[in-house]
Amino acid sequence: MDDAAAYKAAQGGDFKIVLDKAAFLVVLGTAGAGGVYDNLVALHHWNAKIALRRTSGPSPGCIAFHVDGGYASKTVQIALNDDKDYDGGNLCFVTGAGQLSVPKRKPGTMTAHDASILHGVTKLHSGTRYSLFVVDRSNGLGEKDVHVFSAAEVLECAGAARMQQQQQQQSPYPHPPSITTYPGWGGNSS
Repeated sequence: MDDAAAYKAAQGGDFKIVLDKAAFLVVLGTAGAGGVYDNLVALHHWNAKIALRRTSGPSPGCIAFHVDGGYASKTVQIALNDDKDYDGGNLCFVTGAGQLSVPKRKPGTMTAHDASILHGVTKLHSGTRYSLFVVDRSNGLGEKDVHVFSAAEVLECAGAARMQQQQQQQSPYPHPPSITTYPGWGGNSS
């Protein structure tokens, strides 16, 4: 996600990538990933898209309590990193009994809510929060900094990131410079 954000020159701390099945398979790069994709999309009766979201703190504010509009039937969210990796950014629900619920989110934890559930997210003070979303195709994901990646773009982004890492690891000199001192040069004349 960080490489993709740099590749797309993301503006701000909230970056989203929508992946079709082919791109999802490239990202996961494992046997059986097609089944994972199908199972996630099936959570929305096949009318869904998968998005990865990277939010870096500090965020300008919270996502106020709301119910989702006509663009959503439900939202499934899977935490991709531990909630100890960031301060704030907590998903909050108001239960039917009017109680506040703030689930702990270890990596792999899935939350799902119908569009009618009152929910919000607290301000992210620091760190980076990574999530995978399964949402209705009509969900614009906030419209800002949303990028659709094809499998080719995933590969291109990964290749650009590898090239940058290799360049950073290479010394400007092909071999370490050797220093030869000659008697009579410098401060030591013998």
